[in-house]
Amino acid sequence: EPAVSATSMLVVLPLPRVLTVVPALGPARGGTRITVHGKFISSDSRTVSSVGRGRVSVEVYVGGSLCVESSFSSSSTGDTVVCTAPPGLGSSSVSVNVSDSILSRGGYLQNAYTYAVLAVAGASGTAGFLSAAAGIGAAVLADGGCTDTGGDLR
Repeated sequence: EPAVSATSMLVVLPLPRVLTVVPALGPARGGTRITVHGKFISSDSRTVSSVGRGRVSVEVYVGGSLCVESSFSSSSTGDTVVCTAPPGLGSSSVSVNVSDSILSRGGYLQNAYTYAVLAVAGASGTAGFLSAAAGIGAAVLADGGCTDTGGDLR
């Protein structure tokens, strides 16, 4: 009789890490193209594919809502996902979920993206964003200036 042997392979994949989000501020209505820089987002999809685990998907969430129109790239310096931010309010965490047919894992960066409301003031119609994030008490003007409001804008 032929001998029966079983071979198992254990693949250990690190959790994705979100390092930065650029830009870190956008309008509450959403629609801003953001770039999420991180590590282990792909976790070397070549390894995952070689063990027959199927297609790997990468999803980005801002404040718990799915970021749409995403594209992924990987290089020797790290991984990048570019996507369109959904509508939201205040300071939000950005999370990345990497999944395949067997395993799902994620990582996040707390308070990585802030939704702001556009305000127009003054006779000249100067526009700027007012942040509703805790601890931020300033209006960032379109011309790059900053107006201190002296407290939280809630």
